[in-house]
This record gives sequence, C-alpha cells and structure tokens, in this order.
Amino acid sequence: MGRRQGLSGRGNALEHWLRRTILRELHDRAGGRSGTEMATVIEVSRSMAGYHLLVLKEGGLVGTVERGGPSGGCLYEARKKNDHELLRRLKATAAEDAQLRLRMKKD
Repeated sequence: MGRRQGLSGRGNALEHWLRRTILRELHDRAGGRSGTEMATVIEVSRSMAGYHLLVLKEGGLVGTVERGGPSGGCLYEARKKNDHELLRRLKATAAEDAQLRLRMKKD
C-alpha cells in the first residue's frame, strides 16, 4: 500500500488541522476556490495548500470543477455539504484549529 493510498481515507484526511481549516473555508463559500486563492486565504504556501487539497480530494471530501476561459485551471469545492457528522466534527475542532493556526503564524 502506497503513502497516498493510506491517506485517501476520510478519517485520515480530517486528521490535520490545516485540512479541516481548508474544508471549513470551502464549506462556507459557494463556487469554490483555486489553489492559489486558498493559499492566500489561509496564509500558507501554494505548495502546502495544494498538498492538503490533494489529500482532501483523495479522501472524497473535495472535488474539482474545471474553470473555463483563458485562465483555465480548476476550482476546489467541498463535497458532502449536508453530512451532519462531518459538519459536527468541523465545528467541534474549530477553536483548537484556530489556536494551531495562530501558533503557526508566530513561528
């Protein structure tokens, strides 16, 4: 079993505070965000945001929609927006995740 395959489970996808932060952001926004927009909003590098978006996508929690027009690319959108268990977990971990985010900013 490869590393990515091991990360593809929903539980594993939610174990990192940054992925929960990304998922909260996507749940709160209609229309999705690009990887670059997400990196800007959560104040991390594009590569870090891209990695965590990929883990969420492989876990089935995030999907992509191709963007038309000259810029191309894709937007990431939350799946399972009506999953009450998922929403409860995101709500229950929000305060702790905010503290971890603040600690990361200080470092």
